[in-house]
Amino acid sequence: YLAEEARYQELKTKYDDLDKKFRCGQAGVLARDLEDGMPCPVCGSTTHPKLAEASDDIPSEDELENAKEESEAARQKAEERSKNLAGIKTVIDKSESDLKERCTRQLETDDLSKASEVIGQKLEESKKRLENLELAKKEAEQKNNRKEQLEKEIRVKEELNTRLQSEISELNEQKAGNTAKKESFEKLLKDTEEKLKFKTKEEAQLKLKELNAQIDALEKAFDLAAKELNEHNSNVAAYNAQIEENDKIIKGADITNIEEDKAKQAELNVRQEELIQLGKEYSGRHKNNTQIRDNISIVYSNIAENEKKLQWVKTLSDTANGKLKGKEKIMLETYIQMSYFDRIIRRANLRLITMSSGQYELTRLKEADNSRSKSGLDLGVIDHHNGTERSVKTLSGGESFMASLSLALGLSDEVQSSAGGIQIDTMFVDEGFGTLDPDTLNMAYKALASLTEGDRIVGIISHVEDLKRRIDKQIVVTKDASGGSKADIVCA
Repeated sequence: YLAEEARYQELKTKYDDLDKKFRCGQAGVLARDLEDGMPCPVCGSTTHPKLAEASDDIPSEDELENAKEESEAARQKAEERSKNLAGIKTVIDKSESDLKERCTRQLETDDLSKASEVIGQKLEESKKRLENLELAKKEAEQKNNRKEQLEKEIRVKEELNTRLQSEISELNEQKAGNTAKKESFEKLLKDTEEKLKFKTKEEAQLKLKELNAQIDALEKAFDLAAKELNEHNSNVAAYNAQIEENDKIIKGADITNIEEDKAKQAELNVRQEELIQLGKEYSGRHKNNTQIRDNISIVYSNIAENEKKLQWVKTLSDTANGKLKGKEKIMLETYIQMSYFDRIIRRANLRLITMSSGQYELTRLKEADNSRSKSGLDLGVIDHHNGTERSVKTLSGGESFMASLSLALGLSDEVQSSAGGIQIDTMFVDEGFGTLDPDTLNMAYKALASLTEGDRIVGIISHVEDLKRRIDKQIVVTKDASGGSKADIVCA
């Protein structure tokens, strides 16, 4: 900053000198072209008893403008360095304040000049504790061996992950094809369901059974009506024959009681008309019943064909909805979500492994608790301290908080990575810090603090005093005696 300020002063002095020479030399410049009888552009006089002399070192307007631009550029650069210097000083002051706070908290003194002496004393104490730490060294070596083993397993899993990514790409292509097939099958299923008169096979079978019963009843009624019609036709034929015979007898015999015979004939004529009408009625019923039976046969054949289509469409529907018996209960929607869930878990583990000091790692459980439950999106955790894998439900409150925070951050990273330019610049974490022990709280705070790099904002809603001391920009909400509340902005 001092170098840039000195350069600016030098260039400013140079510009001021040139400006002064330029202004002072303007009289000589104007006098160059004056002649007797020519009016002066300044005073208007036509006589010029003593002309001003022009100096040889008068700068041109271009030289003066260049000097001004260089001076202005140097001034801007000096101001920029000044702003940077102010920022650096703020960081130094903050670092010094943090250092004093740490000395107060860890060395019980805020006098930095005495820090070396106190550190020397604590160093002697640490040397004594070192003997105890040597005993823990063997255990640490065992853990280190375990770490190397885990690193080997990680490399193997990374190779497996690479292969799985390739398989995922292939599966995504297959998924696109299957999606198109699914839409085609769904349209076919919808069209088939619209064409079906009955919603289920049971309803169709029940209706078919009812129609078969009606057919049997109609056939029996038809047979009975046909039998009665034949009997009536026989009776009519017998009556007609008897009438003809009676007519012959009447014509050849002496008429003793013609009125009685006419009455009998009229009665037989009425009976004949009744039998004719009854025969027509039975004939119509027979024709109608025959048509109904033919229609039922057509409907039954269509039902059988639709039952075949319904069977394989239902199988396809059960597959897409995860309802196949004896198989994993994974819906097509869940299958797609599994791919995104795995990517979120991989990003979340980058945070959780740091927060838990390498102890915990999230994993998606491949199988459900039983064959009746839906599977595919259950979450488990790997404990690297004992090499076990268990459900996240077994985590403690603080561990669950770290896992939830890691998943939230993983989701944020995945959205920004794959959502076409969406940028998530603000995050709010509501409570949960009270369940953490001091070490875990420190790791969680570091993870959140690392998110504020750049233009990100992380808001923490908490009552934990340790967090309150660490956060320099706060909105403090307090209750009033009147029952209301107020919010104060506090900047450390």
